[in-house]
Amino acid sequence: MIERCDYYEPSAAIKREARSEAGLFRPSEAKDGLCRAYTDVFTACLKRPASLRAYHNTKQRGFTLIELLVSLVLFAVLMTSSFQLFDSVLNANERSREQLQQQNQLSMAWTIIFQDLIQLRARTHRDIRGDQQSAYETSQDELARFIRAGLPPIQGVTPGGMQRVAYQFEDSTLYRLSWPVLDLAADSEPSKQVLFKDLKAVTFEHLDNNNIYREDWPPAGSPVGNTMPRMIRISIVFKDNREMQRIFPGIST
Repeated sequence: MIERCDYYEPSAAIKREARSEAGLFRPSEAKDGLCRAYTDVFTACLKRPASLRAYHNTKQRGFTLIELLVSLVLFAVLMTSSFQLFDSVLNANERSREQLQQQNQLSMAWTIIFQDLIQLRARTHRDIRGDQQSAYETSQDELARFIRAGLPPIQGVTPGGMQRVAYQFEDSTLYRLSWPVLDLAADSEPSKQVLFKDLKAVTFEHLDNNNIYREDWPPAGSPVGNTMPRMIRISIVFKDNREMQRIFPGIST
């Protein structure tokens, strides 16, 4: 028994198909044959809307709210992890760059100190008042002050190929001072060069004839003259408490 389908009307093509299939039967044949043909066609028509509705429901089905929330949470976690990874890479790169710059600056500072001390000369000099000073000496303001040679002789810059040099530690910075004259005058002003910044401490220690390192030079009781340290030990302490030392040869007198 075929149930009536109120919401579906067979199209003309379906009706033609039904008629064509029904045409296989001659008019003279029994009426039941034509009824069976129409019955098969209408049965297919009745089944067709259900499959179409299922197809359209499948194609038009969207995301649920829970699925959207889960997707947003996963996206947020992924973005947070990516940002943290990117930030850590940037910080590592910045630290590497700072360390490389610090190493280059420190290497240059050691090179300048070595070039000065390897050319140390036991030559006395005079201060602004004209008083004779020791060839190598320290003070409260200067870590060391001496005369070095080995430079091309330039008038007003390095007379006789020599230069008056001093080292100073001030405001966490190591400075190198140089004068265009060996004996100071009232208008003599040094040229100040920054060697290294952000330091905790810098010390110059000097080995005397008793094999004792001392910061003050010349030793107490020594006459003003050419008394020179046998060795010079320089210690640099960084703000993170790392310490670096170098020992340079002096002059045996």
